[in-house]
Amino acid sequence: LGQGGVAAVRPVVEGWPSLRLVVVDGLESLVDTPTEREDALAATLLALKRLAVECRVAVLLVAHLPALDRTRPDRRPRLADFGMAHAAGVFADIV
Repeated sequence: LGQGGVAAVRPVVEGWPSLRLVVVDGLESLVDTPTEREDALAATLLALKRLAVECRVAVLLVAHLPALDRTRPDRRPRLADFGMAHAAGVFADIV
């Protein structure tokens, strides 16, 4: 479903009215734009949030941590590690 981004996911979700969980393995797979990638990732995250609310489904999203500093003593992820202009902290209900 990487081709077409969230617009390609929407008909699949809407076609299964009893669906309650959508798993997106790789936020990056929904973004085709190599330029302004941070903005595209943030916009895709917002679109997934809207889809979840409109279709009343939970979305479990896997995303890379491009800003993770692997040299820091406590390597547990922080919201800033997601990049995306802090969109994960703004749009996600649980991180």
